[in-house]
Amino acid sequence: GMAQDRDPTEFFCGKDDCFSLLGLNRSATLAEVKSSYRRLSLQLHPDRNKADDAEEKFAKVSTAAKVLTEKRAEYEDYLDHPEKYYWLYAQHMTAKYAPRSDARAVIFLLFCLFTALHYGNMWLNFQNARDRVKQSPAYKREVASLVASGEAKTVAEADRMISVEVVGITPPTWKDSLPVILCLLPWKALKYMKWNLQWIVRYSILKQDYLHEDQEYLARRELNLSETKWRLLPETEKSAMLERKIWVKENLESYKLDQRVRANRAGKKNTTRQRRSRREDINEDFIE
Repeated sequence: GMAQDRDPTEFFCGKDDCFSLLGLNRSATLAEVKSSYRRLSLQLHPDRNKADDAEEKFAKVSTAAKVLTEKRAEYEDYLDHPEKYYWLYAQHMTAKYAPRSDARAVIFLLFCLFTALHYGNMWLNFQNARDRVKQSPAYKREVASLVASGEAKTVAEADRMISVEVVGITPPTWKDSLPVILCLLPWKALKYMKWNLQWIVRYSILKQDYLHEDQEYLARRELNLSETKWRLLPETEKSAMLERKIWVKENLESYKLDQRVRANRAGKKNTTRQRRSRREDINEDFIE
């Protein structure tokens, strides 16, 4: 609900003085109030008085009589203490309620909004990934090569000619939308439960050897790799990891140690090559 402002004087006689409307002063008794109201109501009743303002005056007199018979103490306190205006303002605020909306329509609109936000966020992530690729030195060299060879007249044209593929991220389609995801959720849940049940039966109960695809799953899980990144690895490297059974903790630690040693050796070789190249450059400069 929404609070509706009302002037507290509206609960009395508006801008008029209730006593004056009845031709009385504040010392008037209740009997005098009723007597004055009877007399004035007979004079101003629209059925007897045909004046244009008779109905308005009759309404004011009726309101004044009601205030002085039912709310006289509150009205006189208000007259004596005008600073209570704000207190009365708060006491007599009323609630105004907007028409109730159809809950189904609200839920549908919210769902549409979340769907649009979800799809837009996927596109934004994809575009950001593409932009990061375009900032790489390799991409810039390819653009420069196309422009230098004349295949593209401008950088913008070269940019359109190059197909940018981002590993692990694909442009979103309607299949990635929120409604489709929610519709497929029960099917995916059942599929996941079936897969888990088969895993328990094969490897926990029957103690069978891991199938090739399950070995790959275990290796990916230990290395925290997605299916896309796993597929991009060289076949020799994948075969080596599966042969070493890196899903076993000890084997994984040994594999990581070998990788670090190999990386250090490669780094030393690169450093040696760089030093030799610098020495050759110095010798050439000296000879010249």
